[in-house]
Amino acid sequence: MAIETAFADMMPSTVTVNAVSTTDSYGVRTFSATGTSIQCRIQKSRKLIISADGKEIVEEGRIYAYGVATVTVDDKLTLPDATIVPILAVETRNDDNGTYVTVISFGAA
Repeated sequence: MAIETAFADMMPSTVTVNAVSTTDSYGVRTFSATGTSIQCRIQKSRKLIISADGKEIVEEGRIYAYGVATVTVDDKLTLPDATIVPILAVETRNDDNGTYVTVISFGAA
């Protein structure tokens, strides 16, 4: 989905997401060599949240991606400064027309 012009100015950053390919018996993940670039807004703020596995964890910030972004908590997320951060939670926000933004919570590197 192409980003609407009205939202493009509010989404000045680009992050890269590499989907998880496999997970071995020790829980070590390998990722797709090809990443997907997502135009977004990065909002850094520290706060305590409940992660996808039910634990309290410190969120370092949120990424707001226009539309539906195919991202899971198992994927690898690379910020614009090349920092790789863990994905803590992924949620979508809807309005009368459907999903308008995907919110990705991330932790410290």
